[in-house]
Amino acid sequence: MKHHLSFALLFCVVLSGISADAEVRYSGGAGTLQSPYLINTLDDWIAIAGNIEDYSSYFELTKNIEFPDGLTIEPIAGEGTGAVFQGVLDGRGFALYCPTVDCHGEEFGGLFARVDGGTIKNLTLWDANILNGECSGSLVGQLKGGLISKC
Repeated sequence: MKHHLSFALLFCVVLSGISADAEVRYSGGAGTLQSPYLINTLDDWIAIAGNIEDYSSYFELTKNIEFPDGLTIEPIAGEGTGAVFQGVLDGRGFALYCPTVDCHGEEFGGLFARVDGGTIKNLTLWDANILNGECSGSLVGQLKGGLISKC
């Protein structure tokens, strides 16, 4: 009985350690080519801009995402982050509807402010508003050595 209780206690400690360390990112995936991060919600999309450590990861949209009136978001890889997007975003033919992006007067403005070596493909962008960017594009403000395909 004592052996079973010790095993049960150890099992609970191990499980609690796993759940405490495991962080759920986006709507699933691991950010790899084989298991890209799944972008299924508006919150998932907004989280990309705030997770600089994921800018070299793989992402896939799993459905259309509509941005509500009055919501202003940050650009992905804005100058304030000190980073560039180097990952892969596959829109899989889905669309982003009506995003409003405030670039805060940065040199490069867009849904993605700066892409360097990254890929954005199969994405539809409808009625985007890009605010306060000096050199702005709806999708990408600055593209260096990257690829935009079927957008």
